[in-house]
Amino acid sequence: MPTDFLKPGVCHGAPTLKGADAPPLSHELRITSHRAPTPHRSPFTPPPTAGSTHAPAALRGFTLVEVMVAISIFTLLVIVLAYASGGISKLWVSTRESSTRQQSERAILDFLARDLEGALLPIVRSDANGLQLIRNPQTVSATYRSGDTLFWQAPIATDVTQGDIAIAGYFVKWAGTKATLCRLLVNPTETTNYRIQTSPANWINDTILASAAPADKASGYLGLMAENVVGFWAQPLDAHGNVITTPANFDSRSGYTDSTGKTFPMGHLPPSVKVSIVLIDNQRASRLAVSLQALATSSLDADDFLKKVKSDPSLANVFPGLRAYTTSVALINSR
Repeated sequence: MPTDFLKPGVCHGAPTLKGADAPPLSHELRITSHRAPTPHRSPFTPPPTAGSTHAPAALRGFTLVEVMVAISIFTLLVIVLAYASGGISKLWVSTRESSTRQQSERAILDFLARDLEGALLPIVRSDANGLQLIRNPQTVSATYRSGDTLFWQAPIATDVTQGDIAIAGYFVKWAGTKATLCRLLVNPTETTNYRIQTSPANWINDTILASAAPADKASGYLGLMAENVVGFWAQPLDAHGNVITTPANFDSRSGYTDSTGKTFPMGHLPPSVKVSIVLIDNQRASRLAVSLQALATSSLDADDFLKKVKSDPSLANVFPGLRAYTTSVALINSR
């Protein structure tokens, strides 16, 4: 009986290849059974029980409770961050306003000092109708006074066609509850308002202030120096740095007595003038319910004014918004 069917590499039912035509044994047809890989299981993960329908922990989603807790925590974080951001924003705005206000008011006082330091006296000092520096003149009503008013002549004219000596001055004007620091500058060419020579006894009055230093839109804010200035004070100082109290309202045509009792006749300027202003911030200025004009006028200076405001319970919300700025201006022509 043929035994070829028992030999490996023999395909029955087809011609048998022998010798060089026979394929090598390494090309034998091999049929292998493949099994799917077994998923890796942590030694801490219990095997699924029979009939269990739960997915492994690694494939599970979040429960409703977990989602709600996460949303609550996220919402709380958003609220905290929003509150902190709002506080930082308010602090930044407040700091910026304070810095801007300080820079602005320093610039105002510097500008005022340049106007005032060159105040002039008449060539003949005994001339009762000559140039004059005067504080709170009787010819100017209380309408233009919130603290003090101060007027003089100096070589600061912007139109020198007829000379460079201009009339200058500063005062605070109230319109309801809004206060404005105004600057007066009258050039010699403005014959209607330049009266120091033609009317030396009445060269400054309400009419001139209304005409030459208005702070309204219609005039193009001609006299506007700074808004929200609630008080302006000008105190002449003697050579010892003390306030000149005699006379109460300084007038270079009247002379003065210093703190040591020494008397200076007419035609003398004080060695220096202490100038101070008080401002209110924009936020509180917009909510100001009453004018502070009367309180400012009754105060000796900025410090006295702040003390009065602080002691008034009705102005408790106003006081934190007030700031005082002071400078001393040496008068070049005082000697």
